[in-house]
Amino acid sequence: MPTASSPTRTRSLIRFGRRVAAPTVALWLAAVPLAAGVEGPYPAPPIWPGDAHKTLPGQDVFLTQDGHEIIVLAPAPDGTKKIVRIRLWNDLAPSVSEGIESLDHGLLRYAFTITNGPQAKDSIRTWDLVVPATGDVVHATLPVRTPENWRAGGVTPGGVIARQEALGSEELGRHLRWFPPEDETRRIAPGESLSGVAVDSAYLPGFTTAWCSSLHWPQQEFDDNWPAPIQEQLNFFNDPKYREKMLLVIGPMLAPGSSDPPIVANFQAGIRELIKAGRLNPSSPFVRALSEALNGPPGHWRSHELSAAPADATERLLARAAALSLGMRFASSRP
Repeated sequence: MPTASSPTRTRSLIRFGRRVAAPTVALWLAAVPLAAGVEGPYPAPPIWPGDAHKTLPGQDVFLTQDGHEIIVLAPAPDGTKKIVRIRLWNDLAPSVSEGIESLDHGLLRYAFTITNGPQAKDSIRTWDLVVPATGDVVHATLPVRTPENWRAGGVTPGGVIARQEALGSEELGRHLRWFPPEDETRRIAPGESLSGVAVDSAYLPGFTTAWCSSLHWPQQEFDDNWPAPIQEQLNFFNDPKYREKMLLVIGPMLAPGSSDPPIVANFQAGIRELIKAGRLNPSSPFVRALSEALNGPPGHWRSHELSAAPADATERLLARAAALSLGMRFASSRP
């Protein structure tokens, strides 16, 4: 579990101030308490309109069109306003491949390989998984495994604040975090991958949210002398979606012995989001068969095999998860 040197979560906290010394990764805000409240959602500031900003009186904080910079109209000594550009270091292109392996003693190993696409401009230096808030999953069933030269801080303290952003859900959990040591060479640069990130848990698979971050500190450019209206307009920065990248993944989400309805609801939400993202084809025989089963009476699938086999890596992962969490069986190819 987290120790004094484990990183704590900063998603609900903005620290204003100029030229603040950056903390080391190993002590990442360990001494700074988390602000109360749940992460986001916050409305986005307007897109920077250039000279047309004069038509938006009272609005001094903007995002660039690509979402990679904040633009602040800050007061200048001569009484005018100067343009301050603050890079968000969020130009990441994460993707993930996953596997679920059965271990002894009722444990499952959830393994992840995280890739940062070559089109990215920034490097990934943290990987977070939202896990259930229950005590059992935090203290008993999430021993963390981490690749060489990366560290795992366990489930971060600071309250149950993590929204299921990737599922469009208000359900809350906690963050499980992996991060490299202080050596700046330990990162997932554009075009590179990191394997060996895994969680061993008795919790059954379900859909959840993962986050990737560059671990840079754009807050250091915020000036605590800026007027209160500017600070209020910067509150959007509390929402991680403006400074990190989000992924929908399958991880330890469901307590052993959970009834079918909450599991079905989780799978239905996850499948909807995968289809929306283009990662599942709604016309696939496997997706149609699975969706029909989930929309039918709970548990009816246990009396027969579903009519279609998974055809690609995403479908095979989904079939494996459905077999473990719902006892589903699929024709031709067993998960």
